[in-house]
Amino acid sequence: MHNKVIKNRILYTLSFHSSRLKRYNYDINITYNEAKENEELIGLAESQMLRTIRKVLLENGQFYRKLDRVLLEELYTKKEKGKATKEDIQKIEDMTYIPEYATITMNSEKQYDYLFKNGVKINGILYRRLSSSAAQARTSTVVFCSTKIIDRVNELLDNGRNKDVKFSPSKFSAYKGLYSSATRVVTTPRFCVVPDYESETEFKCNWVTETDYNLDDIIEEKTIKRKFNRWDGMGIISPNFAKIWQRDLGLDYLPSTFGIRQSYIKGMVAVFDFHKFCKEKNNGNYLIKSLYKDKNGEPIMVDLRNIDVILTESQFKLWACYNSLEEYNQNCIKNELNWGVGLYADKKCKNKLKLNYQFLQANNIKKEDIPLLCKDFVNWITNVSYNDSYSALLFLLGTEMDEDSLKKYILSQDNWWVKALMVEPKLIESKYIKQNIYRLVKKKINDAYTGSFFVEGNNQTLISDPYGLCQYICGKEVTGLIDKDKYYINYWNQKNIKEVIGMRPPLTSRAEVLNMNLSNTDEQNYWFEYLYNGVILNIHGAETDYFAGSDY
Repeated sequence: MHNKVIKNRILYTLSFHSSRLKRYNYDINITYNEAKENEELIGLAESQMLRTIRKVLLENGQFYRKLDRVLLEELYTKKEKGKATKEDIQKIEDMTYIPEYATITMNSEKQYDYLFKNGVKINGILYRRLSSSAAQARTSTVVFCSTKIIDRVNELLDNGRNKDVKFSPSKFSAYKGLYSSATRVVTTPRFCVVPDYESETEFKCNWVTETDYNLDDIIEEKTIKRKFNRWDGMGIISPNFAKIWQRDLGLDYLPSTFGIRQSYIKGMVAVFDFHKFCKEKNNGNYLIKSLYKDKNGEPIMVDLRNIDVILTESQFKLWACYNSLEEYNQNCIKNELNWGVGLYADKKCKNKLKLNYQFLQANNIKKEDIPLLCKDFVNWITNVSYNDSYSALLFLLGTEMDEDSLKKYILSQDNWWVKALMVEPKLIESKYIKQNIYRLVKKKINDAYTGSFFVEGNNQTLISDPYGLCQYICGKEVTGLIDKDKYYINYWNQKNIKEVIGMRPPLTSRAEVLNMNLSNTDEQNYWFEYLYNGVILNIHGAETDYFAGSDY
């Protein structure tokens, strides 16, 4: 059993296109219901940005907008049962609607220039640019905030950083945009930061020399040598503290990896017992050098017995803006900036992977291989459509349905033919049900013609050998636990598979397909005990270049 966690309900904010705002001379009046009807009210998962805005609103005395999760859940339950009063609906809106935050998708550079310089009025209140994350920038989306609170919001999000430390505007914008990442708040760990580690690797590549726009690029095979940051964007978390995060997230399993966010901190932490490493492989020595230095310029020593999470320099984007980690932590407490988890590894890896034309075109597939490649998909379609009522029900209901959602589905007023099939599996033979199923699978069949079909495989998180990270921070020779040109993937090791093909979408070149020879030793299984999910790379090769320069 695990602790019941009140779900994070969706929060609602305004969202516009800049061209629409221009039609109103950048001065628009709109109610909650009008925004909803116009599809200009969007749902967002909670983020530190929205938590900080709510904090400022409470500072300004708007206590009626405090997010009481237990009360909100009770109100939503009443609403779903049709028993909510007008007052109840208003309370839900007060708690979930944050009009002070608005996203604007830019339709032209000229409109962005105007909005950047002049802002926009919404319901008589001036809004100015607050941030734009890397993901938002890719869709030309910018966050604007009410000028009634924006100065205080910026003060809190700056988190006491030294503003004399210079960064390029685009980088700082991306770092600040991290506050918009959807996260669940988790217990604050005791953490330290260690310097990045780089090592050189020589490898063959297709060296591309760009030419004029209307001429082909020059491509030649070349052997180059370059440095790789071996734990770029990756750290480690102790198993004991990972269990605390598991409890915070209300999970019934311990994830192998967590995607983390804190003020100017991002990346992934893998579950690895670095305390056990110090005891068994470092002669019981738990002292390591941290990134920060003392007054004499010497690295500050950290006792790992007092540490739950080890981050690398690349994960703490603005570490140079703080004199010490203690100063940073005190600012986080003062400004109520919380540690959050946005993603975490699945309990079980899926056993089917959807291909696409990129994957197929990048591999050397012969004509006689096609029936074998399509075999599993053809069998699945046949079973779902004609032969197997249980396969059909899995397709119709999905594999993630639990007992509660199944009860709700049974009590709902639609899809009676699916419920009939649940009661009497032999109805799979009826013409009516076959036609209904075929109507649903027809698109999948058509997609399969273009290479979108299932094969045995899955998506997993890339992890750089954490054993090697512990060797590095403990001052030992950095060899890692995986040899060059070898990889550790527990999922395939359990199936006794020795070789797989690794690809990281979206593929841009045939050179980004990697034949991966798997390693599976007793020592690896011992140290990678908690990494049952994930692709663990060795620290000797050029794999991240094969995977399109991927962050680990």
